[in-house]
Amino acid sequence: MAVKKTIVKSESVVEVKKFDIKKYKWVGVVVTLVLVLVVFWWRTNTWPIVGFVGLRPITRFEVDQELFKQGGKSIIDNIVTQNIVESELASKKIVVSDTDVDVKLGEIKSQLGAGTTIEQVLADSGMTLADAKKQLKLQMGIEKAVSAAISVTQAEVDEYIKTNGASLTGTDEEKKLMVEKYLGQQKVQTAIAAWIEGLRSKAKVWLVK
Repeated sequence: MAVKKTIVKSESVVEVKKFDIKKYKWVGVVVTLVLVLVVFWWRTNTWPIVGFVGLRPITRFEVDQELFKQGGKSIIDNIVTQNIVESELASKKIVVSDTDVDVKLGEIKSQLGAGTTIEQVLADSGMTLADAKKQLKLQMGIEKAVSAAISVTQAEVDEYIKTNGASLTGTDEEKKLMVEKYLGQQKVQTAIAAWIEGLRSKAKVWLVK
């Protein structure tokens, strides 16, 4: 007699829990806030809140408003001028290398008095070394742009020595070299002022009041 086998398959029941996004919504909010703060700090090197008085925060926006009242127009003017100058230097392909800047910075350091460091001088001016290098690079670029057209004649050197010779020291040759350098620097500074003014007069600048 044949025996009929009955196979019973067991089915396992898997309970699938529904993901409740509301429970984890706050995580996304926190992550977003952290990212915003990190980006803000990266772009501005500061934080949105600079301090507290009791429980009341002092925001960077409040600080910026007060600073703008004190010298905002001057700051805007400087930024506009810097952008105009940088654009002009780029168009003329005038480049100042980091090595040139370091050499110039070394010259400045050598002129400081004993016991005085460049870091101390910059800190007193509210600047960092990176700020100083950036300014030097821009200044040296401007000097490159105008110095090619600058020359000091022998007659100018002789006239200066004749008028101010009593205050000069060194040999005749040393005096001539010193005066030539001094007059050249004066002419460069005058040329820079005229060059920048010329760029600004031609630039199209729109300011939001």
